Amino acid sequence: MGGLAHVMLPESNGKNERPGKFADTAVPPHLVSEMEKHGSSRRNMSAYLVGGASMFQQFKENLDIGNRNIIALKKHLNEMNIPIESEDTGGKSGRSVFFSRKREEK
Repeated sequence: MGGLAHVMLPESNGKNERPGKFADTAVPPHLVSEMEKHGSSRRNMSAYLVGGASMFQQFKENLDIGNRNIIALKKHLNEMNIPIESEDTGGKSGRSVFFSRKREEK
């Protein structure tokens, strides 16, 4: 089983709508609890981090949202003991993510 969160900001600051938008509500508790409801076990979960680019250089010094998102997600994953398997983060270019399941060998 897998899940994907498109995090746009590091902190929800108490906002309850659109939990998938924020690093502090997208993975913990929302994505993880949804996966557990459908049979996943946290001890078997791992994460792949993709994104966090500084796409708007004119705002980098003031906001640096991409890097702040990366830092926040790593913090929350560490607190939940969910290891990061792989990471492709930072830089100046956006990324596309394709999510597919592995085919079982017969």
